[in-house]
Amino acid sequence: MKKNLILTTSFPRYKGDYFGTFVYRLYKFYKHKEDIIVLAPNDPKAKKKDKLDDIQIERFTYFWPLKFQKLAYNSGLPANFKKSLLAKLQLPLLIINMFFASLKHIKEFDLVHAHWPIAGIVAFLLNKIFNKKFILTVYGVEVLEPITKKLMKFLLKKADLVIFISSFTMKKSLAIYTPTHYKLLPLGLDLNKFKKIPYKKLDKKFKINPNEPLIFGLGILVKRKGFNYLIEAMKIVNKKLPCQCIIGGDGVEKENLIDQIKESKLSNKIHLVGYLDNQNEIIQLYNQAKLFVLPAATEKSGNIEGLGVVLLEAMACETPVIASKSGGIVDIITSGKDGYLVPEKKPEKIAEKILYLLQNETIYNAMAKNARKKIEKKFNIKTISTELENLYQSI
Repeated sequence: MKKNLILTTSFPRYKGDYFGTFVYRLYKFYKHKEDIIVLAPNDPKAKKKDKLDDIQIERFTYFWPLKFQKLAYNSGLPANFKKSLLAKLQLPLLIINMFFASLKHIKEFDLVHAHWPIAGIVAFLLNKIFNKKFILTVYGVEVLEPITKKLMKFLLKKADLVIFISSFTMKKSLAIYTPTHYKLLPLGLDLNKFKKIPYKKLDKKFKINPNEPLIFGLGILVKRKGFNYLIEAMKIVNKKLPCQCIIGGDGVEKENLIDQIKESKLSNKIHLVGYLDNQNEIIQLYNQAKLFVLPAATEKSGNIEGLGVVLLEAMACETPVIASKSGGIVDIITSGKDGYLVPEKKPEKIAEKILYLLQNETIYNAMAKNARKKIEKKFNIKTISTELENLYQSI
């Protein structure tokens, strides 16, 4: 079996952490975990050496003291980079320290698999110096931001294999450069974990009215998630039908969203509950919610949703979803069958679909069942993980 060094700028810092969870899931069901090591940035909330579900993880520090690291985690690397001067200054340090951390293991491995372009730079260097095969996974934002397009063209040329997580990401990447070998391989879920379950209501914890339908949104609070449009939609909905809304997550847009909720006089209807790091609690919320909404919006820079893993999670729990027709989301939802797609930045359209589904039980129930079937067919992580392992052996 070929041995593989996994380089990533985001990976769960502890059991239940949501950062980089889709990378973690790829290897949770990997049959030969003894043949991989994951190398990721360190964090005050993480252990330098760790194991999650028998996945061996080593974390490197890229700035001292550790608590002043600003680039990885929190609002996500792209948002952190834009917001913080210190994060910008730390970028070369992250690359350098990832490279030197890799040297400790490189002779043991046949392949280097980089998730995101920063890790791709390091993987390319290891490929050139040590003649190790270089695999790159492209998620979306890196081929849309002007600042990273030139870098991505270079990495697409140099990688031995490129993996795209959605047809949208693949189309945008191929417009930059067509690599010699590439594969569309979506992200996936553990379907034994994300499913319809008897749930314990979380009304008291989040101070929501148990007598009103719950709308749920989850994600990093950045512009591309479009939660400001969900707030606008809830304003419209509550004029016709009293509803509660929980938005889970943290990020650079938090204060703007708080101000918007206050100005809309919806503080008793919309609840920003912060970063949710208990996966079981998140699954409870998916099940308690009547609907899940991801109102993704393309940023001025071109930053857009690469796929939308939270939609997969909600659909697996048989919770109908409403999302923007944006980026890789179109790979997930067949509008009108297993969810609804609405135009970007149109809160009135979101509100229209929320009201329609809440008032049409037969369609609601059919959509919930179809959603689960879609996830079982296309996004089972066990199948995807096996396919990834086969790719490693074939290269």
